[in-house]
Amino acid sequence: MDKKEVKLNLSEVKNNLSKIVSDLEMGITSKVILTKNGKPAVVLEVYSEPKTSVRGLWKGKAQVSDDFDEIPDEFSDYIK
Repeated sequence: MDKKEVKLNLSEVKNNLSKIVSDLEMGITSKVILTKNGKPAVVLEVYSEPKTSVRGLWKGKAQVSDDFDEIPDEFSDYIK
């Protein structure tokens, strides 16, 4: 089912705000465009939390030793 966009004038929104919000929350409507004098003025849509970036989360908290890529002597039997 395609979600639909709905255009409503301000007086329609005043009279039906609870239903409009409910339809948005349930996914019946994807967005509501409020018009003023027949022209789009405001868009209503469901709020979603912004995604937080994890880039740099460990910066300064982890260390890599200088010999990280060296193979320990005890593994020499396993390496050809």
